Amino acid sequence: MELNSDFVGGRGRKKGESTAQVSSKTEEADEDASESAPESSEEQIFAGKLFILTSANRPNIDTGFKKKFMTDFISSHGGLVVDDMKEVDEHPEMERFLISDTHYRTHKYLAALVRAMPCVSHEWIYKCLDEKKLVDYKSYLLPSGVSILDDREYPLPKQRGVLLRNKRVMVHSNVIPPSKKSMSFEQIWVPMVPQLGGEVVSEMPNEEGKLDILLTDHSATASLVEKARKIGSAVVSSEWLIQVSF
Repeated sequence: MELNSDFVGGRGRKKGESTAQVSSKTEEADEDASESAPESSEEQIFAGKLFILTSANRPNIDTGFKKKFMTDFISSHGGLVVDDMKEVDEHPEMERFLISDTHYRTHKYLAALVRAMPCVSHEWIYKCLDEKKLVDYKSYLLPSGVSILDDREYPLPKQRGVLLRNKRVMVHSNVIPPSKKSMSFEQIWVPMVPQLGGEVVSEMPNEEGKLDILLTDHSATASLVEKARKIGSAVVSSEWLIQVSF
């Protein structure tokens, strides 16, 4: 793995977007609370399966993503729907899926990627409803995202714990979240480092060879960056981590 510090402070994009910053705000799109719930069924087609659903507000676009409706349908057919990744990690014995209407830079989507969870279009859920059976999800898989280098969509990762294997990583930011509902840079990325195979280092070491990567943002001071490089550490942004994950 080649570490390139050129991504520090860099910004990327998905098609039609101008920023690659991870969204830490409320992710779920508004939906009609009066949407009728599906009828309960004895056919437990989602038994042994766990789902986490994510979407985002997309003005003037009706994606058909109805979180409450899908949650009720999945739950009534034996599946478990959870709201955050901590709950996902509490059920390693279950087959786990993230359901979304497209690929995103939301925290949930990226957290699913680092766990090598299948990220599947919500259309799969509706297909199962229409067919009244469990349909193969593979033709409904979403991509990891779009690379800023070649503007191509890349498939989902097949393995977890590979990208940062045997790497010691310090996550640093001085940016204060704009609201209590927003996650800080550390809250987003510190839990992801072990999922990618790395070891989190809480403080900047003084000895050379004790830190492999400083993962930071535009708030990193010149002195911190210089110190990291002096002990042989690469200095990268979250955009670098996202791009090399594709």
